[in-house]
Amino acid sequence: MLNLIMTQDAVDRLQAAALAIPKICALSGTPGVSIGVLHHNQVIYTQGFGYRDVEAKLPPDEQTVYHIASLFKAVTSAAFGILVEEKKIDWDTPVETILPEFDPPNGTIREELNIADLLSHRGGLATQNAPWMQEVGHLKFTKEETLPMFATLPKVREFRSKFGYSNWGYGLANLVLEKLTDMTWGQFLHERLFQPLGLTRTLTADPNTDNVAKSYVPTPPSIADGTVMSGGSGIRSCVSDLLVLYKALLNASKDQFLNNATSTSGLPFCQTTTILSPQVPMPGSSILENTYAMGWVRTQIPQPLGSTGTNGAFMKIMPFVGRGSPSRLVINHNGSLSGFFSAVLLLQETDSAIVVLTNSISKNDCSDWISQLLLEALIDTDEKNDYVHLAQISSEAFDQKMGDIQRLLSSKQIPNTSHRPYRTIQASTTIKMGCGF
Repeated sequence: MLNLIMTQDAVDRLQAAALAIPKICALSGTPGVSIGVLHHNQVIYTQGFGYRDVEAKLPPDEQTVYHIASLFKAVTSAAFGILVEEKKIDWDTPVETILPEFDPPNGTIREELNIADLLSHRGGLATQNAPWMQEVGHLKFTKEETLPMFATLPKVREFRSKFGYSNWGYGLANLVLEKLTDMTWGQFLHERLFQPLGLTRTLTADPNTDNVAKSYVPTPPSIADGTVMSGGSGIRSCVSDLLVLYKALLNASKDQFLNNATSTSGLPFCQTTTILSPQVPMPGSSILENTYAMGWVRTQIPQPLGSTGTNGAFMKIMPFVGRGSPSRLVINHNGSLSGFFSAVLLLQETDSAIVVLTNSISKNDCSDWISQLLLEALIDTDEKNDYVHLAQISSEAFDQKMGDIQRLLSSKQIPNTSHRPYRTIQASTTIKMGCGF
């Protein structure tokens, strides 16, 4: 009876907090949102807001399929957990032993870079996303060009010294997985993870189904099985499937930690203790933990969340989450892709998960603010942040920054001239990727 009362109290708090979500969406410019909350191993709350299809006025729900972007990095890490468990590779196996054609100019990278380095973003190389997605929604390179492009990435920090976000690392991991399994990345995931978990609305190709969220940008993302960067962002899913996935991960991680094991009967997740262990410090300074594992951020609150999201670019100071409450470890990640933002927060101690999926690259990371709003409601923190106000601040900062960029571009524009041919730009980019970030 006490558990039922506590669960209902949590649901009441979530429903009250969710009243702010339409306001956050309006300020952000987000058409549709689907949310879901798992608590004590039970789905206690799901809800859709706005529209998955604005023109047709179709609402989203927990079954609506979205691109989940970098939330998928944790699934790629889980795939390698299976391969390590089956002794097809070790976490410290150098990439060059699997892919002999891997030949970057830096000798240390060439000889020592391993799967753990790729999955934890500690290779020391530049992020440089611009070359592979130079226009909204359009991929400018093929999967086969991952290796030569990776070889051009400049070193920007010492190897294994600091965190440096890299989609290229996950693109390279994709090639390693396919070489080891003789399967496509999508085939392996469906056979070894999605089917065992019964995930029927989790896809690695364009969805041939109903109840799919439209992306509200000029063009939808084309990333999928067989494309460049599919290992880091190439999956579509829904709240219901993701709650099943995260429930299984939480159960497997608890079982393996308590029993000093690397696998769990009946669940496809292996090596979870290693995958969820800290690998490299995140930027910033804190006496509380703020590290990156493999496809996951580990943040001990109270302190800011959303370190893999975009809100930090528009906020002078990110808010501390969970003030006035006991310290908790939040395992989390954000995702962003042309037309989609997403966020997930996990609490191992209470078998809890919060999932937020949206269908717009909006003025701010709406999914990030909503996930934090729901977390503070779930744990009933004493000093809650005003997330409507935070959405307003970050949206106004976005408008200001976009205006500054437009004015700068206009000042540099040469009238009555045309742009360079695309292939000329690509060739120079391949030689020296100076346009990346």
